[in-house]
Amino acid sequence: MGRLYSFLWTRMDTCRDEIVAHFRVNPSIFVPLMDDSNQESVTLGLFLLLDQVYWRGPTGCLDLLRKGTLYSAKIPVIDQMCFRALCQIYPNLHSFFVNECCVQTSPDFDGYLRILKHLASIALPSKVYEEVMQVFYLWAKDIEYERVGCKEISRWKDCLHDLGNSVLPTMQDEWISLHPKFGVICWNDDAELGKQFKHCNGVYFLRIDAGGKHNKTKAKDTGRTKLITFMRAMGISSFSEGVVRKIKAFIEGGRFNLFKAGIAVTIGGFHIEDKL
Repeated sequence: MGRLYSFLWTRMDTCRDEIVAHFRVNPSIFVPLMDDSNQESVTLGLFLLLDQVYWRGPTGCLDLLRKGTLYSAKIPVIDQMCFRALCQIYPNLHSFFVNECCVQTSPDFDGYLRILKHLASIALPSKVYEEVMQVFYLWAKDIEYERVGCKEISRWKDCLHDLGNSVLPTMQDEWISLHPKFGVICWNDDAELGKQFKHCNGVYFLRIDAGGKHNKTKAKDTGRTKLITFMRAMGISSFSEGVVRKIKAFIEGGRFNLFKAGIAVTIGGFHIEDKL
C-alpha cells in the first residue's frame, strides 16, 4: 500500500481535489493487523477513515494499546487497529497523509478520551499511569497556553463528569470519573492527612505523579504543577481545601460552634470527629 500512496502523492498536482474528496468519505487508509507485516506481501488489515487514525502518539498510549499483550476481547478489532500510528507504518508519507489528506497529527481531546477509555478497560491505573499522566500533561499545556477557550474547557469538564468516562486514575488503583456517584474526588496535598483517609469509602485521591522514575526532581515538580493546573481547571480541589470548605459550610450554617462543641464533619461516606 505504501507504493500506492506514494503514487497518489505524485498525482496531487493534477488530481488533488479528487483524491482528497475520496479520502474524506471513504475508508482509504490501510492499517495492517500485525506490526511486522511485509508491505510487499499479502497482509491482513483494515481500511480506516481519516478520523480513525493519527500520524503519531506522543504520550505513549498508542504504543501501549498497539502491543499484543494489552489487546483484549473487550476491544473490537477495528478499535485495536485505530491505535496504530501511521508514522510507524508509512514513515516517509507524512506530507501526503497530514498535509494533503488532513490526518490528525496527534489525538485531540476526544481522541485521547476514547483511548483512555480503552486503556481503562484492560489495565489498572498502576500499570499505565505514566502514559495517562502524559495525556493530562498535554491537556494542562493546552489550557496554560490558551489553546482552548473557556467554552471548550467547560465541555471537557462535562465529559469527565460522565459516568461512562471513568478515565481518572486514583491512588486506590481504580478508574473513576467526576460523577457525584463516586463521592469526594480530590488530589492529595497533605501526605499525612492522605494516609489517614486513603481507604475511606467515598473518598478518592487522584494520581498526579509527574513523569517516570528516571525524570529529574525539577522536571517532576514542573510537571506536577502543570497537572495541578489541569485539576483546578476541571474543578478538582486539593483534599485540604475540601476539608476546610466543608468546615466553613458547617460554621456558616450555624450547625455548631467551634469554640463550644467538638468538630464533626461528614465528607462523602466517611466521618471526621475531633473533640477539642
